[in-house]
Amino acid sequence: MRTVEIDEEVLEAIFENIEYLHGLVNTVLQLLNAKKPDEWLTTKETAQILRISISTLLNLRVYGKIPFSQIDGRIMYLAGDVAKIPPKTESSAT
Repeated sequence: MRTVEIDEEVLEAIFENIEYLHGLVNTVLQLLNAKKPDEWLTTKETAQILRISISTLLNLRVYGKIPFSQIDGRIMYLAGDVAKIPPKTESSAT
């Protein structure tokens, strides 16, 4: 087994990122737990849960990355399908 040395600042940054991701996952889980997997979400709800813009959600839909249905003229997403998409993090924004 190899031993690797890490600067204290780097280690602290790693821990901060882990704490941020933990909070993000808990937030998404709380939002999705309020919905049943077979419950429909609006475009706005879906974008909020995934922490993306509505236009980014449109791109996911257009490129077939997220399933959807059109119900009474509205685009809707199943909560169970949304739960399979990883939410946007600060690091994925850069």
